[in-house]
Amino acid sequence: MYLIIGSDIDLFREALSCYQNGTFMATILMCGVVLESLLYDLISAIKGKAACDQLGCIWSVELDDGVYDLEFGYVIKEAKDVELIDGRLEAGINSIRNLRNIIAHYAQRLRKELPKVLDRSKELEPLVVRKG
Repeated sequence: MYLIIGSDIDLFREALSCYQNGTFMATILMCGVVLESLLYDLISAIKGKAACDQLGCIWSVELDDGVYDLEFGYVIKEAKDVELIDGRLEAGINSIRNLRNIIAHYAQRLRKELPKVLDRSKELEPLVVRKG
């Protein structure tokens, strides 16, 4: 399996390193990268060719490189079709992707939401009782 997911293991180590060093936003980003990379690699291997020995150990893999050009939704569909994932796991993957998107577009969201928060705080200012 290392022939297929070796690079994904390295990406996971990077995500783990981010977490261990307290860089939680980077951890979320890396978890999204790991999931997408892993699914692309597995589907590419499933659609490609693998040669195994008598014990079932993979000793040669020819990946289907065309998979890497597909949109992620199609890769998810393929993973479900071959029963690599089910609906519950798909929901978990989408949750991680949504968190990753929030972090990836953090500055955009902050710029969009900050004026609303400031306007709301102006509305609340007359209600604040100041001492002294």
